[in-house]
Amino acid sequence: MAAHDDFAFALTLPGHAHDTEMLAELLRTVLAHAGYSGDTLERLVRQVGVRAVASPAQPCNVRFEARGGELQIVVSRAGRDWRTTCPVLAH
Repeated sequence: MAAHDDFAFALTLPGHAHDTEMLAELLRTVLAHAGYSGDTLERLVRQVGVRAVASPAQPCNVRFEARGGELQIVVSRAGRDWRTTCPVLAH
C-alpha cells in the first residue's frame, strides 16, 4: 500500500468469543500494509481491540478507510463509536 492508495473495508463481528483473535490478526495485516511494525503496530492493535471486545456478546462493526495518506479505524458497538486516525507510512 502506498500513501496514495485509497480503500475502504468494513466488517461486522457477531459477538463470538473467537472474534478477538480474528480482529487482532486483521488489524495486524491492515496496519502492516500501512507501514506499521513492532511496538507501534501492537499498541494500535491493543487500542482497537479493547474497544471492539468491550461487550463481547454484542455485534461490533469495524471500518478501515485509507484516504489521502491517512488510515482511519472506526469501531462501533451499541450506538457508540470509537475512532483513531494514523498516517499511512508505506511508500
